[in-house]
Amino acid sequence: MLGAAQVIPQDSLVYYTGLANGQKEISYKYDKTKTLLVDFAKQKLSLYSADKRPVAVGGYKTANTFPVKLHADGKWTEYYDNGIPRKEYHYTSGPDKKSYLSGEYIEYHPNGEHAVKGSYTIAAYAWVDSTIVIDPKTGEALVTPKLTLRYHSIPNGNWTYYNTDGNPASKKEFD
Repeated sequence: MLGAAQVIPQDSLVYYTGLANGQKEISYKYDKTKTLLVDFAKQKLSLYSADKRPVAVGGYKTANTFPVKLHADGKWTEYYDNGIPRKEYHYTSGPDKKSYLSGEYIEYHPNGEHAVKGSYTIAAYAWVDSTIVIDPKTGEALVTPKLTLRYHSIPNGNWTYYNTDGNPASKKEFD
């Protein structure tokens, strides 16, 4: 899956202006094999290969940060070189306003048949950050733990794995 949020340094981008409907075409000067088309009106990102085939298409939203971060949002589709969908998945905002896989997830074989069907959910987990300060006089370490709540995407429910002919091969249930 493509990263849910990525900051690209401004000096590494080349902008092509003059596209219709509030769109900008952006190329990363260190990887000229792909072009990113940003449709600001529809909040849609489209990543294309050098020969203009779609690599991935999906929605985004912006975070109120500087530099601006684009967070994946809504349905995303990745494609094989032959144009057949490779993966379809959804991003949504978690309680911490970051993007997480959530909802239906599908992978396809190169022939277009299903490979995997399942779903993701956002789950919280506890994280302990500790600060350690050494007293220079006594050499004693003072540890101050801080408990924080973090989030991640986890598989949930029934997942089905398919043979290349589209017939179910196995199933797994996630709690």
